[in-house]
Amino acid sequence: MLSHQRLSTRISLIGIATTLCFASALPWIHSKTRELYYSATRERIQKLVQDTWSVVDFYGAQAKAGLMTTEQAQAAAKLAVKHIRYGTLEGEYFWINDLHPRMVMNPLNPALDGKDLTESKDPNGVHMFLEMVRVCREKRRGRNRVHVDTHGCYSRGPENQLRQVI
Repeated sequence: MLSHQRLSTRISLIGIATTLCFASALPWIHSKTRELYYSATRERIQKLVQDTWSVVDFYGAQAKAGLMTTEQAQAAAKLAVKHIRYGTLEGEYFWINDLHPRMVMNPLNPALDGKDLTESKDPNGVHMFLEMVRVCREKRRGRNRVHVDTHGCYSRGPENQLRQVI
């Protein structure tokens, strides 16, 4: 079929066919690249959460061994976690809340410390802290996705965030 066509036509058709094949593969390549990126990000954050938990666990062991009081260990653990960051953005930090949920320590907004978070909702109406507590109670650890309006805090506007909880 192509043997009767001019050389320039054959080259153009081969170029068009190659471009179409590559273009049809782009959505698959994009989805795989995105999947690998988010998988690596989840693993990195999970490791950082485990490392942060080991700091908290260290102070718990100090209290259990009688080297510190429980109150001293809790204060030291809060202070240590308060200064841990895991990224380059201001909003990439760890906080501590209890299973009520009540904020125990928020490094960027200390005014939240001690505040009842039961009624805190994301812009979609999801009680995000109650959802995190549910995940902890049911599975002891896990992730949940919330929609957070960070415009007032970090000037980045609304965004979806994946939260790792233990």
